[in-house]
Amino acid sequence: MGIARKLQHLSLSPATWSVERLKEFFEFFARYGGTGILLDYKTAFPYTGTLKNLRAANAYTEQEIGELCAHAEKLGLEIIPKGISFSHAEAILKCPEFADLADGKALNLAREESVELLLESSRQLIQLHPGCRMVHLGGDEIFQFTLAPESYAFASVHGKSGLYVDFLNRFAERAGKWNLSFGIWSDMLIRYPEAIDSLNRNYTIFYWDYWGFGERCPFLSIGGGCSDILLLDRKALPRDLGKILRNSNVRNAEEIPCGLLERYQPYWELPADRRSVRSFPYIRYFRDHGFRVISSCLTYPEKGSVLSNFTEKLDHVRSFARRSLEDGAEGMLSCYWSPFWPDLELMEPAIRIYLELCEQPDRSDRQLLDSCIPDGWTRNAFELYLRTANDFEFNDFLSIEWTRADYRKQIDWLRRAGLADEELQRCRDTIRIGKAFLTEHPENDLFHATVEELLFRAELEENALAGNPPPPDAMKKLERYEADCRERHQTASRPVDAAERETLRFQALRDYLAAFGENGN
Repeated sequence: MGIARKLQHLSLSPATWSVERLKEFFEFFARYGGTGILLDYKTAFPYTGTLKNLRAANAYTEQEIGELCAHAEKLGLEIIPKGISFSHAEAILKCPEFADLADGKALNLAREESVELLLESSRQLIQLHPGCRMVHLGGDEIFQFTLAPESYAFASVHGKSGLYVDFLNRFAERAGKWNLSFGIWSDMLIRYPEAIDSLNRNYTIFYWDYWGFGERCPFLSIGGGCSDILLLDRKALPRDLGKILRNSNVRNAEEIPCGLLERYQPYWELPADRRSVRSFPYIRYFRDHGFRVISSCLTYPEKGSVLSNFTEKLDHVRSFARRSLEDGAEGMLSCYWSPFWPDLELMEPAIRIYLELCEQPDRSDRQLLDSCIPDGWTRNAFELYLRTANDFEFNDFLSIEWTRADYRKQIDWLRRAGLADEELQRCRDTIRIGKAFLTEHPENDLFHATVEELLFRAELEENALAGNPPPPDAMKKLERYEADCRERHQTASRPVDAAERETLRFQALRDYLAAFGENGN
């Protein structure tokens, strides 16, 4: 018996996929056992009335959403809509009429107007998704908290956890007439758990953990992102994960907050040497507190890879699926946060493996590869494809926040940290495996074209690390890759967002090549 609800998250803004492309993906997902889609609209929803200014120029129409819902129903897929979030509320707060609701980058949770705004968003989502059983509210990563005077005053008495839970309870009380459940991300309740027993049990916790693996893990997370990770044994990290966790926000085991240690020790099972913890501990924690849980995983590496690189993620998804079955999670969700990550078509092989692992977590790598080979591929080509990216995508020229960075400073940092040789080896491994894939899979398709682009990036970074200039035709090649990518997305997504979608993918490389052209070094 596998996991009952097998869900896929799709971020629809700013990469707003065409209706036809989404319908094709729905068919793929249903064919291999998926049961539902979390449509994360953000500003791509056709808001009206008091929310009309939140509607992006490339938002779907009411008719298009009706078409998507009808197609999902025909395929037997559940749709979970998600509109604006009360946490990542930058788009809301840009609107003058809502600007005074700001508390950092989130809504002011102490203000009744914030509850009313979320209620109106949910009402409009429900209206265009008749029959939906759940609406997702977001609620993750509130890094700046209680900066507004009202929220500060409330939290001074009831704590940050009390403020967060009070806001959700006020919403749930007002939304009870809809007879629906509501989804929220897990990290704020993990970081601020003190008031959890007071939270309305009509919430389903989407517990996201994108890096955990194995039965026991050499780091623990007290929320979600890098700032919530405490590293226990760096030497035990796989290579690519070790690179991601170079982030300066990652802390050491000595910095575990005392209150959280006392609360979570029965779930962490942290030994005296503090070298490892029980993987994915919060499924059991939330279940013990009476909540339904959806385990939320990631089938590709962080930091913007243009390929899905499922090699390391096999253990992540397999272990998460196994733990979900053991500890009573209601389902699993595979997250897809565009525009920073691979094209949706490139993700399909990894998503298919995710669905297989949801059904049978103990299937071996060989069984998975044999059962999930794309039509027309050899087994060797498939294995090489899953290994090619290895968290490499010229990402040392981007910061961990996926913003442009000065390549000279990045290379200088690697050299001074003693990591330049390791990065050179990573480039060379990528080139070796990628060339083998191109030989094994000569077909002129998106997979072949993307690996070609990846090799171009790897060769440029190899030259940069070695102190050599890029080849003279590098800028022309980059412009060709960018033009090809834009042409593809003009058919797969709505043209208005094509330039924004590709900015991070190409701009860092363009800066690098332009700097060489200007300075000759």
